[in-house]
Amino acid sequence: MKHPEIILLGGCHVAGYLVGQENSFATKLSGLLQGTIVGQVARVRVVDLPEHLKLVEEKQPTHVVLQLGNHEFSASLQTMLRQLTRALGRVPAARKPKGNSDKAGSLSNHSARGQLLPPPHRFDSLRIVSLSILSALLWVFAKQFRNSMRALNACMLQHPDTTFIFLSPFPCQAAADNAMRDFGGWLLRHRVAALPNRYWLDSHQLLHPDRELFSDPWHLNDQAHTALAYSLAGILHGNAAYAH
Repeated sequence: MKHPEIILLGGCHVAGYLVGQENSFATKLSGLLQGTIVGQVARVRVVDLPEHLKLVEEKQPTHVVLQLGNHEFSASLQTMLRQLTRALGRVPAARKPKGNSDKAGSLSNHSARGQLLPPPHRFDSLRIVSLSILSALLWVFAKQFRNSMRALNACMLQHPDTTFIFLSPFPCQAAADNAMRDFGGWLLRHRVAALPNRYWLDSHQLLHPDRELFSDPWHLNDQAHTALAYSLAGILHGNAAYAH
């Protein structure tokens, strides 16, 4: 059996933001599988996927782990406006937000000093529904999103001996953003082709928005990274409670 060779593409959690690279789920998974990480890119936006998927052709890995959507699925109206303007070609699509991409676009739930504000009022549900509808329209009709998903599905089809594992957008403690990320997981799962080499891990089933699992309101702690690594390893070893 080939020694596991793993590529990881995703948000800042892939690089172990706040817990350190050595404590990230990526490093822990590699250790559990006794494998080697041959490619690792953090802060990946969905619209940039075609460029990053070239790594799969170059490295020919046994496994590809993708953790997508934390940036795209936000309860921030500003983030949605930026995505809409990019989709309309009003700003350069290659321009990336400064700083931490998972946290960017979520500032509407923070005070000026970075403190978490109280949970969203129940009337914010209308905002969440509206943003969810706009997100769905973007993913289905916007050229950049269509091209990215087409490239991703083609990549899986062209590499049937490579196992592709998708992690849904991670939960967070801000209620509105958590709802958006949960919806994002549902939408992403339905945009990815249901091929035999595709597996899915719903992080919202595995990790509840409990304070014991977070380093801060937006980022998972070491305990959560460990849970992710063991669940991913379970999928790869055939104990796939969340697979397909």
